[in-house]
This record gives sequence, C-alpha cells and structure tokens, in this order.
Amino acid sequence: GAAAARESGLTLGSTFTGNHGLSESGGAHGEASFVVTGIFAPTGSVADRLILTPIESVWHLHPEPANLEKHEPHDHADNAEHSRDITALLVQYANPLAAARLPREINAMSALQAASPAQEMTRLFGFLGVGIGVLRALAAGVVLLAAASVFAALSAAMAERRADLHLLRVLGAPRGVVFASVLLQGAVIGLMGVILGLLLGHLAVEGLGAWMARPQGIGIGGWAWVHGEAWVFAGALALAAAAAIIPAWRAYRTNLPAGLAAT
Repeated sequence: GAAAARESGLTLGSTFTGNHGLSESGGAHGEASFVVTGIFAPTGSVADRLILTPIESVWHLHPEPANLEKHEPHDHADNAEHSRDITALLVQYANPLAAARLPREINAMSALQAASPAQEMTRLFGFLGVGIGVLRALAAGVVLLAAASVFAALSAAMAERRADLHLLRVLGAPRGVVFASVLLQGAVIGLMGVILGLLLGHLAVEGLGAWMARPQGIGIGGWAWVHGEAWVFAGALALAAAAAIIPAWRAYRTNLPAGLAAT
C-alpha cells in the first residue's frame, strides 16, 4: 500500500522479512525474505497501510514439524493439508438472502465466527449514537448563535448607517433598493462566514488526521469534500439572509422626514 511503502521506505525490488506480533521484538523469519513487486496508488482506504502477500508465503514460513516425516507419505500429505490454516476469509454474497442467513448459520453451527461489516458498523454507530446526538445538538446551537450574531451585527450596522440610508432615499433610491442593500450585506457576511468555516473545519480535520495517523494508525484526510457540504453552504446563506430580513425591513420602513430631522 502507498502509506506502508512511504513509512517503511520500501521501493520496488526492496526486500524485507516478516515477524510475529505488533512490536519489533517479535520473532522474525530471517531465513526467508519478501520482495516488493508492486506499490498501489493511494486510495484513502485501509489498503494504503497494508502489505499484501500470497497466503502460500505464510505456509512456506511455517513448514510442517519434522516428526511428520516419520509417518507414511499419504499421512504426511493429509497432515500437511490440514496444517495449512486460513485465519480470515472474505466472503462475497451471491444474493441479499445469503447476507442475512449465512452469518447466523456460521455462528450457530461451527467453531468459526462470522462478522458482517454492515451490521458491525450499525452496532458501532448505535454505541456512538448518544455522542453523535450531542454533537448535532451542539452544532445546531452554534448555528443559531451565528444567526443571532449576524442579526446583531446587521442591526448595529443599520444604526450606524442610518444617515447613509437616509441620503440614499434623498438621492432618489426607492425603498426596495434600501431593503436589498441591507439584505445583500447579510448574505455577504454569511458567504464569508461559511467559506471561512468550511476551510477551518477541513484544516482542523487534516491536522487531527496527521496527529492520529502514526500513534493510532488511523488515516483521516481533511481535504475530502462530500456532496452534503453543498447543503451546509446553501443553508448558511439562507440563514444569514433570514437573519437580515428584520434589519432590512426596519430600513425599508424608515420614515424619511423624521430621519432627516434626527440626522
């Protein structure tokens, strides 16, 4: 995989040996070396961190015990065949019914253990459901706070620009132009805010992924944009425009003679 090659410094033609365990102190198979015959392009998946070898190489590193040679040839062949274990197997189902029945039958009728990725992910999200709900509630609160901030900023800006709005009216600008100018100001504030927020959010995820990549072995990229973010963009603009309606309406309803007298 791309990440495995980059972190280990292996290139095409390089050799390395396998060892047991997750630490460098595990028992190594120095008598047999692997040769790098290919490096995959980055995929952004777990495959980037894998070293893929034929299963026959594992059997070659763990030959049958020497005492097997004392048995008859056919017994030796049978024992060698049984010693070639497979610890994990990926199964692709031919139809949806098999996906529902086969894991249950394997778990109930054999010493094997079947795990369905879809079901396990559902269980995981079930465990994390409370935390995700809290994060969503927190995000909704932040969005409402941002809308209140836009409303307060536009109200203060309208109070400071009251004389400018009156001058626009004196110069012949209709009420609709004044209304649209305040509404446009709210949309511009929302546009700048959502662009800055998305950039900072992706930058934070990229930094978190870089920090977690080595100690936890979790690859998280911050520059992957999803289609749902378009709704975030559109929703932020709509929310900013909605927050600007009341200040824009106040500017629209401004009494020109009274405003000029106050100015």
